[in-house]
Parts: sequence; structure tokens; C-alpha cells
Amino acid sequence: MSVFTKEEINNVPGNIQVLSRYSLPIENLQFTITGNKLTAKCKNPEDIFKVCITNDTGQVISNFSIVHRFEALLKCNPDPDQEKLDILLEQDYPDGEGVTELLTFIDHNWADEDDRNETGFSQSGYVKKSNETKDEVKDHEILAADEFNKISDEMLLKQAGELSGSNVKIAEFLSLISAGIITKTDNEFKESEEQKLLEDSEQKGEGEEISNAVKPKSSGRREKMAISRYFKKLRDHYNKRLNSFYETKALSVTPDEKMTIKVLSNILIALQLIQIYYGKKYSIAVEPEGSDEILEESYLQEGDLFDDCDSIKGFMIDVFGKFLLLSTAGMNLYDYEILNEKISFNRKQILIKAIFTTLNMTWRQSEIGYRDTILLNALYFITPDPENEYFLTVELREKIEEYKLNAKTVSSHFNDNFSYLFDKLIPQFVTWLNLFRDNKKKEQIITDTSEIKIGSIIFNSKIGFNLIYKTENSLHNPRMDFLRAGFEWNEEEEASLWEDITFTKRCVAFNV
Repeated sequence: MSVFTKEEINNVPGNIQVLSRYSLPIENLQFTITGNKLTAKCKNPEDIFKVCITNDTGQVISNFSIVHRFEALLKCNPDPDQEKLDILLEQDYPDGEGVTELLTFIDHNWADEDDRNETGFSQSGYVKKSNETKDEVKDHEILAADEFNKISDEMLLKQAGELSGSNVKIAEFLSLISAGIITKTDNEFKESEEQKLLEDSEQKGEGEEISNAVKPKSSGRREKMAISRYFKKLRDHYNKRLNSFYETKALSVTPDEKMTIKVLSNILIALQLIQIYYGKKYSIAVEPEGSDEILEESYLQEGDLFDDCDSIKGFMIDVFGKFLLLSTAGMNLYDYEILNEKISFNRKQILIKAIFTTLNMTWRQSEIGYRDTILLNALYFITPDPENEYFLTVELREKIEEYKLNAKTVSSHFNDNFSYLFDKLIPQFVTWLNLFRDNKKKEQIITDTSEIKIGSIIFNSKIGFNLIYKTENSLHNPRMDFLRAGFEWNEEEEASLWEDITFTKRCVAFNV
């Protein structure tokens, strides 16, 4: 139970007294104080009607306040935006047409609980993040069956609050769309034989086949612009979180905010949009008006390094690369296992979709460093269990092959990239990881930084895998420029770089 006061209070002796609907005392609860919030545990929450604060002699020293239950408030005061979203989620989206309407409901806050007020309410329900560290030892009281069931109900409600947010809903819905599970609605229906005869003006016993095409939910150009806006919002949001890292150029200011379910849902949505729209085209009319000529335009182009983030390659370099940089901070650990399982599931989805997208592009020889660092950082930071060799060598291969079969567009370079990943890079990554995790063997991959050559890849837990772009040896520590997706674009060098970095004398090498 949380009790809020108008002003902050400190060192108030006494208890929270809870009373029934008939003003009969039920319990006197000891509480802890944080600012203007008093927190206490109660054994019979369903019987409580109102509360007050009493001093150590039992005298009432506050007004009485009626208890508000968050589950009742959520049922009685539904969020209108959530209602609109639910209506859209119930509609048909043939071949993904019109799903960009859902993007207006996405929340770009970082933490799951950012959009709730002090009372613990959010647009999607009550959420709770533990302030305890993993090292704290907690004493657990033994509960009777009825007490345990009440607490279990509360836990389920809190978990449901996390999992019913708009970002999670949209990510799950787009996952079904991209998998083709709910996109089989037939855009056209054929009329019956009787209708054909009615259209048979020459009475030959046959007629033209008649079809009635469902109009698209929105214009292709509008959808294309919505995708572009979403990608740019993600990029701008990530840029804000990386500004100090870019400017300070020091390992001491690397990202430290844990990845939440909301953050993972947002990048997953972007990768699902690529899966749905890459290779898909829409028709545009040709000027002047009245012309019968129709042209087609792609929703998403593969693009190149010089494109904005609304091309596939531009997105992977400028947006997904920044996401991988932020992922070095690690994943948020929740109080409830079902939420940790959701994090793990989202990570696996992100990994598979990002790797397929990376393999399904053309990488020039000068761009191989971007491809390799994207793949390596995704394997290390996004894979839920990177030490699971079966997943990396068997399951992941099967999933990527399945994506290829269902893709609208497959690059002519896909097979070469696929073979490189599974025949060379992943076996080398597995070997490297085994050495890196073994303290007795780790020395085999540690080397003097001054001996690292340009074009080599080194690893640091705070910034991941980076390709050495330039080096400069000094009397003290080596200085170097790093290249990888996610760093700021250098117009003169025409590359994404983290420049003039003073690095440690020894480093962990990954020789590709």
C-alpha cells in the first residue's frame, strides 16, 4: 500500500491505520518513508476501505483517505488512446496494407514506467520496477494459501500492465503480420456463375470475370512517409542518449541505461516494418492528370552509406547501429519471470530479423567492416544466451533460411553473406567466446594495442566490437579511430567513426 502526503515528511513515529467500510480498525501497519510517499504491507487488502496515520500513542494525526485500487481504476477509466489502438488492431490489414496507422500510438520513452505518475498508474496499467540490487538478501515471510493467492493476483496484474502497453501490442501484432499469420485476407472476391451470365450482353453463355478489389486503407506515399518518420524518431531518440558519449570520447561515459521491454519493442517494430515493406511497391499516377500511365514506387530501397536512415542500409548503419551501442549497457532485470521471458523472446526476434536484414544486402568491400561489426555486436549483446552453440549454429540458420523463403526480395549477395556468417564468422565467434569466458585461456586473445593492425577488430565490453580505422602510437597510450555502425558520420572520411580515442595499452582481439 502506498499513501501519499501533500508535503515531504521525515521521521514520523506511528503507523498507518487501515479501516473497514464500517470504520472498524483492521490493522496498524508500520511504514517506510520516501519523500512524500509512505509504503506498507497489508495482509487483508480486500477488506480495506479507508486509511489514516496515527502517532505512536494511537492518536489519529491525519485526515482519512479512501483507498483507490489500481485495477478498479483501470477498468473504470480506460485510456481513450488505448481504445483507439485496440479498434485498429481488430481490423484487417491485407498484405500489411495500412499498418503504419499504428505508429502514432508508440511511446518513445525509455523506461517502462516513465509515463506513469507517482501513484503507479500508466496508460497501460500498473507497473513496478525493483529498486533492489541482485546482491541484496531478502527475508521472505511464509504465507497461508489465501494470502498467497491474493499476492499472486496482484503480481499477475502488474505483469499484465507491462505486457499490455501500446508498444508491446503493436510489436506483437506486426510480428503476426510479418509472419503472414493474419495477412491472408483476400483483397478480391470472384462473383458467382449467375453474376457472370448477367453480364453476358451477347448471350453466349459466358461473361467476364468480375472482381471487387478492396480499396487500400491508406495511400502508399503516406505509408512511406510514416515509415521514414518512425525511423528518424528512433534515430533522434538514440542520438540524445549517445550525445555525451560522442562528445566526451571516453569509455567512462559509455551507455549505462538498461534495455527495457519498451525499448526492445520499438526497435523490433522498425525491423518488422522492413520485413513487411521491403520489396513491396505502390502505384503512383503520372502527371498530367487524366493520364492512364501508372508507375510503381518502392516503400523501402536498399540504399547505400550516404542515404538517410529511411533506406535499409541507412537504417542499419545509423539507427540499428546506435541501438547496438546502447545495448552494451545490458538488459533490464524484472521482478517477475514472465517479463524476463518477454525480454528474452524480443531479443531473439530482434537478432533473427536484424541478421536476415544484414545478410539480405549488398556490401561493397569497403563496407565489410560495417557488416561484420553489426553481426558480431548483435550476436554478443542481443542473443539471450550467446554460449548456446546449438542456437547459433542450427536454430539461427534454420530461422534465416525460413525468412529467405518468405521474403519479397532476396539480394543476389544473400547466399554469399549467409555462407560467410555460418561457415566462418559464427564458428570463429563461438571459439573466441569460449576463450573470452575462460579466465585461464583468455590471455590467448589479449594483445598489445600497439600491435593491432588497421582493419582488425577488437572487443571492449563497454563499446562492443569495433574495426580499427586508424592508429597512432604514442609514448603513453595508443590513440586510434574506430569504425562501426552507430558512430557519428564523418563527411570528410565518408565513414561512421569514433575518432582520436586514447585506448588502453592492451586489448581483446577478434581476428576476422
